[in-house]
Amino acid sequence: MKENTFLPWYPLENLEEAKAFLYERFLSYYDKPSAYRYAICLKENNKSIGYVWLSEDESRDLGFGLKKEFQNKGIVTEAAKAVVDRIKNGGHTGSQHFIGQKVKLH
Repeated sequence: MKENTFLPWYPLENLEEAKAFLYERFLSYYDKPSAYRYAICLKENNKSIGYVWLSEDESRDLGFGLKKEFQNKGIVTEAAKAVVDRIKNGGHTGSQHFIGQKVKLH
């Protein structure tokens, strides 16, 4: 898989950019009444290795990012299935959402 094939995201240059990115793309959503933003974390050490999210616009696109060394191991598939199952089992449809949380894997 080639990085940034479809997204205009580029490597962050410094810690301040990383903090701003984290807040704008993820942490700010925890204050909203609805969000589908999840960290993908390893079960054995809770280390964050990526994310999976469902867009809030009408497209409902499912997006993800994963550290290169964890790609092609089925991790994003497992995370995406966990998110979809949670939505289905929680009875969340239409405009009803739930707050993003960690999805622990492998």
